[in-house]
Amino acid sequence: MKFSSVLRLPALLAATLFTTAALVEAEHTSNWAVLVSTSRFWFNYRHLANVLSIYRTVKRLGIPDSQIILMLPDDMACNPRNAFPGTVYSNADRAVDLYGDNIEVDYRGYEVTVENFIRLLTDRVGEEMPRSKRLLTDDRSNILVYMTGHGGNEFLKFQDAEEIGAFDLADAFEQMWEKKRYHEILFMIDTCQANTMYSKLYSPNIIATGSSELDQSSYSHHADNDVGVAVIDRYTYYNLEFLETEVRDTSSKKTVGDLFDSYSYEKIHSHAGVRYDLFRGGAEAARSRLVTDFFGNVQNVEVDGTKNTTLEEDMLALSKTIAALRQKAEEEEAALKKNATTNTKSSPAPQQKKIQFAKPLTDDNWWTKKIFGATALAGCAAFKGDKMNNAKPKQKYLPLREITLNSRPLVKRAITFSCDGELAVAADDSVHILVPEFPDILKRREEKEKKRQEANGSASADNAAEDSSSDEDPDGNPYESYRIGVRAQYSEGSLHMPVSYPPLDPRINKELFAAADIPFPYDNITTTEDVSDDSDANNGEEDEGEGEDDEDDQEDEDDDEDDAESDIYDSEEEDDNEGSDSLRPANRPFGAGYGPITGVGSSMNHVVCMAWSPPGLGINRRPILAILTGAGVVAMYGDSGALANILPRANDGMVQRRVLNSWIVLWGVGERLMVPGQQADVSENIRGIAWAREISPGQALLATINDVKEIAIICVQTVWARPDDKTKGAAAEESNARNETSTGAGDKGTGSVSGGSNQTLTWLVYEVARFKADGPHPKGDIIDPDWVPHGTSFGLNWSPWLETDGLRSCVLSFIDRNYVGFRKITIRSPWVRGEPPEIQIGTKDTCGKCLYMSTDSFVEFEDAGPVKTLRGLIATPFHLKPFEVSLVGGPDFNFTPHTPKDCGTVYSDDEVDPPSYNPIVDLVVHPPNPSEQSPMPLFSLIRMSATATNDDWYQTNVPPAEDSTTTNPPQWARDIAQKLEIAIPADMHLRRSYDEDDSDSGSDSEELDSDSDEEDDDLEVDPALLDGSENSDEEDPAIPTGPEIHPHRFRMHGLTISPGGGAMAVLASAHSTQHPERGGWHTIRSSVFFSYKRRHSVASPSPLPPALMTEARLFEYLYGGGPPVPGITTPAPALDPHGQNTRLKALLGPAVDNQTCDHCGMALTPVNPTANTALSTSLVGCEKRHVFSKCATTGLAVQVPGVTRSCGACGLRTMRAEVMAKRAPDHNSREAVVKEMRDGVCGGCGGKFLN
Repeated sequence: MKFSSVLRLPALLAATLFTTAALVEAEHTSNWAVLVSTSRFWFNYRHLANVLSIYRTVKRLGIPDSQIILMLPDDMACNPRNAFPGTVYSNADRAVDLYGDNIEVDYRGYEVTVENFIRLLTDRVGEEMPRSKRLLTDDRSNILVYMTGHGGNEFLKFQDAEEIGAFDLADAFEQMWEKKRYHEILFMIDTCQANTMYSKLYSPNIIATGSSELDQSSYSHHADNDVGVAVIDRYTYYNLEFLETEVRDTSSKKTVGDLFDSYSYEKIHSHAGVRYDLFRGGAEAARSRLVTDFFGNVQNVEVDGTKNTTLEEDMLALSKTIAALRQKAEEEEAALKKNATTNTKSSPAPQQKKIQFAKPLTDDNWWTKKIFGATALAGCAAFKGDKMNNAKPKQKYLPLREITLNSRPLVKRAITFSCDGELAVAADDSVHILVPEFPDILKRREEKEKKRQEANGSASADNAAEDSSSDEDPDGNPYESYRIGVRAQYSEGSLHMPVSYPPLDPRINKELFAAADIPFPYDNITTTEDVSDDSDANNGEEDEGEGEDDEDDQEDEDDDEDDAESDIYDSEEEDDNEGSDSLRPANRPFGAGYGPITGVGSSMNHVVCMAWSPPGLGINRRPILAILTGAGVVAMYGDSGALANILPRANDGMVQRRVLNSWIVLWGVGERLMVPGQQADVSENIRGIAWAREISPGQALLATINDVKEIAIICVQTVWARPDDKTKGAAAEESNARNETSTGAGDKGTGSVSGGSNQTLTWLVYEVARFKADGPHPKGDIIDPDWVPHGTSFGLNWSPWLETDGLRSCVLSFIDRNYVGFRKITIRSPWVRGEPPEIQIGTKDTCGKCLYMSTDSFVEFEDAGPVKTLRGLIATPFHLKPFEVSLVGGPDFNFTPHTPKDCGTVYSDDEVDPPSYNPIVDLVVHPPNPSEQSPMPLFSLIRMSATATNDDWYQTNVPPAEDSTTTNPPQWARDIAQKLEIAIPADMHLRRSYDEDDSDSGSDSEELDSDSDEEDDDLEVDPALLDGSENSDEEDPAIPTGPEIHPHRFRMHGLTISPGGGAMAVLASAHSTQHPERGGWHTIRSSVFFSYKRRHSVASPSPLPPALMTEARLFEYLYGGGPPVPGITTPAPALDPHGQNTRLKALLGPAVDNQTCDHCGMALTPVNPTANTALSTSLVGCEKRHVFSKCATTGLAVQVPGVTRSCGACGLRTMRAEVMAKRAPDHNSREAVVKEMRDGVCGGCGGKFLN
């Protein structure tokens, strides 16, 4: 045996000892329970039964009454309505009396208040308070806090008289932590919208769970007809079922995670939630806690000098073994020396330092002589390090889950994805913008690469690419629809943006006219505030001259101000008749068009439709959002260029997320919001909008249609220009590039976004064409007996572009009365940035179809890339009609004016199309399968109403996966169908009382309701219990039977598909089928449901379109089953479709090879070069150990702070254009660098920058 092997034993022994001691030290020493019912009155019987059931369980598992605080606001056992006096039951079989003879109530009746509850937790009580009413915990106490009652969004009612809020509870727990009053807390709450009560907690070492999400009710489980009310809630019932069957005594090894995994929507009828993030060690550590750590009385005693006989005996035996092995090793070494064949005389050897080992403990009284030396500490450190290396990485992906919004739209097609994965969700008069948050995959790859190098001494980039996916997602499914765990995608960073009020000032377009060097037509207008201020000033002078007292002065000023304002508006109307706008307030709606309401500015101005622009148009190539409102105005929203539109620091495991605090109205169209190229007397009411598909960065086309069927084509461009630069077009670009290279690197970007220290993004907007969108049918007369309503805001749509012979062509669809027309539009390519395009619009329609069409019809094209024959679908909107349009060649199309009767489109043909009364709300066309073309485009659609009795609310023709024979509905469809299938007895649902005063006049059987105080019209009872199938083979006469009803229905508002086609989102709102909707605007809710594809579930993901943005590729990789993203998930070089990286490296290659340190002038070389050069941790340094990070795009050393921009997809940093240009060798190269990087993207992954 080698002596080195023997030396390992003391280390292992010490490691074992210290590990055991550490485990004992980390555990708690006492268990307490705080059990609170907050509801009075007989019909809340179940809440008291909930608490008493938990009380009985914790007592069964060993927690004594001295460590249980029980708060009961009412005595149901002695209530005169109780048919079984002195008892409380939680089951209809009445097997267990929860009240019994052995119950100690600490707070009873009106002692149960919010104040007493908070004082109990924080121990802020007087000296007269008895110990039995105090929570005498310390920093080694585990506490179970269970609450039940009636609640709502972030509040829980106490005795129908007061409320405790989520912030109150969070602050109470924080005081407990600061006072060292707990070790760990398990917080459980059973009420409506229970999960909102723990949303504000911020103190450590807390595991929180609740029965229902925001806007969800908590339902009762079953009733006892003899008792007359519901006897227990579903959430508590199934918690008790687990505790009674799986945790029979304190030796149970069931964990908290096992308990939470037992929750399901099918059992609880709501989405139970769990919060782990406050617990040290995260979800893994929290889930590993034993159930008995909170529900049982498992106490541990700290070892502090106390004699432990068993441990002493074990240590003695191990020490004796070590001593024997050491003696044997010494004997073997002595024998080897004795048998040496050479015995020559040698010089005295240098004296070696003798190693002093810890003395073996071989005597029986060894504990008093123990020595823990360096070997013990080394063993402990080795053990700890090994444990850390083997720890499972935390899950850092945000799952797609249902999102609840406090709003509801008034129109269809109310949700849409942008090219970067942002979601725009319409409300009635506002819009929600939801921004995705991406994981820091690159950092995790670097950490794994570093560990692999440390373990093996070398690393392979190929292995890193293969292992990255599996290591990042060990289970291959971080997106399961649990309502348990970490926060979800889109849960943070949203913007709720009002868009209807105040009306837009036409002067927001003044910069558009300045950029075009055209006089602004409204330079002489004044605002209401300007005129009122002048009136106030004059009135003040007059009052002051008259010498009246101050109070009268103020009253006169107010009266005069009102009179002045009234006179202003009166005079304005007179001026309008004379054709003058000199005194008209700019922010007062004028009205536009020929509608009886919109023409006089009386529209409610609700959101009509939304459309994201193609990529590359806004700042940092971000898309902008066009929002059309009922007043006929289109407003463009996007980043203003503020430098603080990112989080101050990234969330754990995430890259920095973009925030939208810099979003403003950039410009607008419609009413008096004119753009250059429009007539000065134009005041049109916009009815529909559509963006053309992507053309090139900074260039786009927008189509609008007004109420007289005129379609305007507006070219939209962005260029970088200085505020005082009057140069336009390409000349401005060249001029700005020259000016940019003269800017010093020391200018830290004041007023700059990405174009330079003194440049701003300038919008060039022109109307370039206008044509009449007339169909063959006459307008029609509303008094005609055959007149059918028609009209839509969704008829405009652009097809994909086809580029041939220097020309780009597409068709623009529009909808007239019972007619769909397709007009060909061609622009010359390339389109010089900064100049209007050379555009040609056909004089007649390329194709057209006469169809029966009702209101809100729309058209969708299939995106099959550049093809000569376009396909798509028309929603009439009751039926789908496929179409094909030829872009090149094909027969000439002509129509002659005729009436709908002539072509048979006045009404729908029932023989061809089956009658339908459920209109199509939204439709998405999926990317085609390149290997097998389908007869018609692949689609998914939703219809307006989803109920348990109609099965056409979701339709699709997408074929099933290759490994499946049946089509599996997406997750969002399954979630909605699951809620629709819930059925309950009609008599249970309809015999409920809504008596607010809880008087005795109500029926004894008035209950089986939810615990909601905001809405209590959705009752659910498990159908399995109605026939006794769950608890008994015999029918229980106590449980009501009879015809069943489905209490839920859904109104669908919109459907959208992600940029790569792998994920979908649907907007819907839930309603009751039995009761009219009650409540005001504050009760309005809608929900966003998602579907996705599990990563690695697709064996060979289909390649994504080359034009897809990096953010979209990353979104598809995470949620759409897409392929890896070069530069982020794999070390492969990033895609470079525009050749930016290649040109920059060619321009700056010599500067990179010859760069020197700015501090000492010595050459810079790579630090710790590895085979994986794509990793962002690559550094450069000089011989004097000055180390710098590298620009992700060029490899230049970043030697000055504040000169880089961060990528929103991978987190890498790239030098700003003006700093990069200073490193170029000559003037021409500097101009080229500025031109490349002004609208550039990250060189590491191709993602967009943050400001």
